[in-house]
Amino acid sequence: MTKLTKATPTVAPYPFTTREPTPGMMDYEDVRIQLIDLPPITVDAYEHFITDITRAADAALLFLDLADDDGPAASLATIERLKLARRELVPPGSPATDDPTVYALPTLLVANKCDDEAAELRLELAREALASPLPLRVISAERGDGIAELRKAIYDALGVMRIYTKQPGKPADMTSPFTPPIGSTVAELAGKVHRDLEDAVKSARIWGSGVFDGQTVGREHVLHDKDVVELHT
Repeated sequence: MTKLTKATPTVAPYPFTTREPTPGMMDYEDVRIQLIDLPPITVDAYEHFITDITRAADAALLFLDLADDDGPAASLATIERLKLARRELVPPGSPATDDPTVYALPTLLVANKCDDEAAELRLELAREALASPLPLRVISAERGDGIAELRKAIYDALGVMRIYTKQPGKPADMTSPFTPPIGSTVAELAGKVHRDLEDAVKSARIWGSGVFDGQTVGREHVLHDKDVVELHT
């Protein structure tokens, strides 16, 4: 959290330092993403508010401690305890589960402390022990290794795109994009701008991929990353 955001959680070299959810805002290019550091999840320790927080989350990071021989067991215990709460950690982009009572949470496995002298050996043992399909990112929060790549991986895991809007006759606002899911239509973007707009929008002018600049499209037109959109009702 201290490397990815400006949050200042308590940091100490022992477990259970985090006792309450700690939020922070991570910048990735021109997008801001809220991260929440949760208390540890173990066989014996599980705060019930975690069930609600994970249900509201768009993605998760599961950490593996490469400086601890028990790191793989701890990460596996987290996976199993979340299953008891009907939360399944799955690779980003996985299809929805058939069970409506289970929430599938897109997750990255983040192996921290790769600067430890035995980290490489522990990572190989962890691969065998966890046998996890989750995408793996290897970092050192202490040294800064892999942090920039982790920012991008977090953004990519969300499955969203950046869409910029403009008013007729005015330049586009390129400072604060909307971030609808990849594959969203003009109408779905309008609903994110204002809930009444989703039904009211009839067309849009688009500057970006798959169209010529300023092309008029219908409400069902599928948008692309970094499109500039001018909505018309």
